[in-house]
Amino acid sequence: MKLIILIFCLLYSWKEVAFAQRNYDLEPVQIWDESYQESLRQVHPVNRVTKKNIQEASPVDLTRLMKSQTGVQIQEEDSWGLRTNIGLRGTPPHRSRKVSFYEDGVLIGPAPYSAPAAYYNPYISRLDGIEIYKGLSSVLYGPNTIGGAIDYRTKSFSELPTFLNQFSYGSFDTKKYHIFSSTGQNKPHSFLIVGENLKSEGFKKLESGAFTGFEKTDFLLKYAYQFKSQPIQLRFKLGWSQEDSNETYLGLSESDFSRDGFYRYIASEKDNMKFEHLQGSVGWYHFLDSGHEYSLQIYRNQFSRNWQRLNGFSSSLAPSIDAVLRNPAHINNIDYYDLLRGEINSSDLSSINLVRANNQRNYLSEGIQWASEHPFDKLNKHKVKIIARVHEDFIKRNHTEDDFSMENKNLNLVTSGRTADQDKDSAQAKSLAMEYKGDINSSLIVLSGRWEEVAYQSEDYITNLISTREDRVFTPGIGYLYRIHNDWSLFSSLNQGVTLVGPQGLPNETPELSLNSELGFRYYNSANLFFTEALYFQSSYTNMKGLCSFSSGCQQDTGTSFQGGSALVQGIEFKFHSFFQKWNYKIPLEMNLTWMRAAFTQNFQTNNTEWGHGQNVNIYEGDPLPYVPNLSTSFRLGFEKKNWSNFFSFQYTGLQYDQSAQQERREIPASFYVDWYYKYRWKANHEFELKVDNIFNKTYLVSYRPFGARPGKPQSFLFSYQYAF
Repeated sequence: MKLIILIFCLLYSWKEVAFAQRNYDLEPVQIWDESYQESLRQVHPVNRVTKKNIQEASPVDLTRLMKSQTGVQIQEEDSWGLRTNIGLRGTPPHRSRKVSFYEDGVLIGPAPYSAPAAYYNPYISRLDGIEIYKGLSSVLYGPNTIGGAIDYRTKSFSELPTFLNQFSYGSFDTKKYHIFSSTGQNKPHSFLIVGENLKSEGFKKLESGAFTGFEKTDFLLKYAYQFKSQPIQLRFKLGWSQEDSNETYLGLSESDFSRDGFYRYIASEKDNMKFEHLQGSVGWYHFLDSGHEYSLQIYRNQFSRNWQRLNGFSSSLAPSIDAVLRNPAHINNIDYYDLLRGEINSSDLSSINLVRANNQRNYLSEGIQWASEHPFDKLNKHKVKIIARVHEDFIKRNHTEDDFSMENKNLNLVTSGRTADQDKDSAQAKSLAMEYKGDINSSLIVLSGRWEEVAYQSEDYITNLISTREDRVFTPGIGYLYRIHNDWSLFSSLNQGVTLVGPQGLPNETPELSLNSELGFRYYNSANLFFTEALYFQSSYTNMKGLCSFSSGCQQDTGTSFQGGSALVQGIEFKFHSFFQKWNYKIPLEMNLTWMRAAFTQNFQTNNTEWGHGQNVNIYEGDPLPYVPNLSTSFRLGFEKKNWSNFFSFQYTGLQYDQSAQQERREIPASFYVDWYYKYRWKANHEFELKVDNIFNKTYLVSYRPFGARPGKPQSFLFSYQYAF
């Protein structure tokens, strides 16, 4: 916080010189997305979250915004968006490990090849847009594109010199301070700074009254230099983020959830996550009038975290936490259940203690990426895009364990620092992707492909064992679009998706593959500002894989990969966006709908707790993939007039299941909530905003993972005042 205040003071003094001659008017509300016209000429649909969408979303939760997009499913965990679990078109959403994440066109994951589980995502405060690539559009990206890829677009330089302050206060003592400063798009130099501090007491309750909230801080610095004599630009970016959150993997039993879904067991009181993220990149960009474009980016991301959380019980004969919370009244579980709640002492249970894991990990991800686009004719009817990348990353694990005794509802440290895991996984990757687009009369043809070659190494510092393996894979794609009329187009595509095996796989283990297809149409009426898109998609999986991880509820054989054979995901995505004026009001209207059916297509047995609870669980043809809702619908209705606007957002998430196996399968009922956003612009450069999440205060279940039932966000408000000059 001191650093924010220091930067604010420096910028405030600097603005006297930079902005003395100019008064900044707050950006007007964008009422229509110009990309609709462009989408009529795209074979592969790309979901674009605009700057306006972000402004009207929950200011603290990225996943709440993502849930409104077609083909996206979210497995909520903390309902603050601290731990993102994103799936695309039926891929398992847990830790987003089958989706590739980018920021400004380069990989952003802590270790996207050697440890793709995404414990870090950019803060929503630094973003101007999000692009979601599914099906054919994801072929150019990687490494894992079974579901697709997501590219977060950070804030861009403002047209005019700008300085903006935003102060926010809301429910659960939530406080936010946000700054944005840009020198404008001045030649040859442009600067930009974004900073935010966000903290909250949290909405969950411990009996002791201990803090269950979080504090996050994020800074982004950009600089661009424009050459005078040539269309060449150099860009530099530096970023720093940190988080200190008292979140937990421990949920509730179903009976406790029905009594108070926001209660937390005493056993989770010591749980805490701390992380720090550092990033830097340098980019060279050359844009020619002929349509040729070239860019070269060098990037580096460092991520370190320590996740201290309840890991289980000290006795090898004790049941798992998941088993206890599934059936707390069972004779073998009731004492352990009472221990979690602090109703009995460790001394009453043969001195069985609670084990806390200290999962300290360090990540490094760096590389160099070349991208270019080459038209073959003056009208840009035929062009080729090339993306080449050399990348390396690693994850170092230093896991220890502490034992705590429960005594009179207090956790007392008994032993500390017991070694659990000490190892390192690393990867060196080379990637080459190409895409050809041919515009012939009313038709557009797209041919694309990506080659990945990855060398892995795993080192166990306890046993001194070193193992190596390689992944080599080529993923092709083809698409076709036909323009029936200026307002209509039909499109179809076929591509292959892949999830690499990774460093922990067996030497001869093959990657997970999917054959993805889609068929759809688009209609856009520019006169009436009406856009609609409907498509059918299908993904046929072969050699499907699951991973045993503690965060997915697996307590034994963590890190083990399981084979799931074949599966089929099919669904419909539908968009309806319109804008009209009535009674001097501007009324934007949007609806996004996704229907999905995701199921295994063969019988097998598994020990993977993601698919079934227990040992040698039977999975049968037709059993559903977990955490894939059958229907997701979002609806947005706005009213705007002169200097004020307000929007209602309705979000419905259909029935889903916590596991595939019918034995002990639990339903996550359909849920529905409504958010409201109101903005009033006072004079030229003052704005007041009010955001109310879950205005009807509905209590709803979002997940049983990692351990026990966990709630969605209750009713909350956030009031903001913004001043710009």
